[in-house]
Amino acid sequence: MKTKQIISILLTLVVLTVLTSWKLALLFVVGISFHEMCHLWAARAVDLETDGFYLVPFIGGMSHIKDKFKTYRQQIFVMIMGPVGGGLMAATSAVIYYISGNMYFAAAAEWLFIFNIFNLLPLSFLDGGRIVSAIAYSISDSVGVYASIISTILAIAVIGYLNPCLGIFILVFGLPQVWGEVKSLMAVEEGKFWLADKSFLLKPIILSWKEIVSTIVLYLMIIICMSCWCYQLSLIPGVSINYMLNK
Repeated sequence: MKTKQIISILLTLVVLTVLTSWKLALLFVVGISFHEMCHLWAARAVDLETDGFYLVPFIGGMSHIKDKFKTYRQQIFVMIMGPVGGGLMAATSAVIYYISGNMYFAAAAEWLFIFNIFNLLPLSFLDGGRIVSAIAYSISDSVGVYASIISTILAIAVIGYLNPCLGIFILVFGLPQVWGEVKSLMAVEEGKFWLADKSFLLKPIILSWKEIVSTIVLYLMIIICMSCWCYQLSLIPGVSINYMLNK
C-alpha cells in the first residue's frame, strides 16, 4: 500500500472521528476499504492492472484500475464485486450479532447493507450506474447515451441532496462526460467519426442478449437479498445508525 493511500485512510479516520464518533469512523473506513479492495481483487482476477484505492472524507472511496476494460462483462464483474464483498461483510457482522448479541455488530451490519444497496442504485459514478451503463451500451449507443444522461441527472439530484460535496463532484465531472458522449453519438450518427471521442469509438466488447438478461437478474437478486437482510435487522429494537454516533 502506498504512502498516499495510507494517508487518505488515516485522514478519513481522524476527520470522521472528530465530527462523528470513533465507532462510525472505524466502520466507515473498514467497510469502504473492504468494498474497494473487492473491486481491486476482481480486477486482478481478470488480469487488469490496479493501483490501489483512496478514501476521501465526505466523498467515499475510489479504486484505481489502470487498464481499460476489454469487455463489458469484465466491467460488470469488477463493479458488482464491490457491493457483493461489502454485502458478505455485512452478513458476517449480522451473524456475529446473532451469536454474541452485541448491538454494535447489528448496527454495523445494517449500515453496511444500506451503503452497498445504495451503491447498486443506477446512478452515475456509483457501481450500479456503471453496471447499467454496460448493459445499456450493449443494447445500442443511443440507449447507452440516454442511460448516461438520466443516471447523471438522477445522481446530481439524489446524491447531491444526501451529500452536497459528492453532488458537486458529480456535477463538475459528470456533466462534461455526458456532454462528450452526446457529441460523440451525434458525430457517429452523422458519419463524422473523426469528431467522436476515441473512447466512444473503442468501447469494450458488448454483452450478448443472454448475458444482458442474466446480468439484470443477478443485479436484482443481489439488491433484493441485501434489502431483506437489512429489513430484518431494522426490526431489532434499538438498532440504528445513532448507536454508532455515541462516543
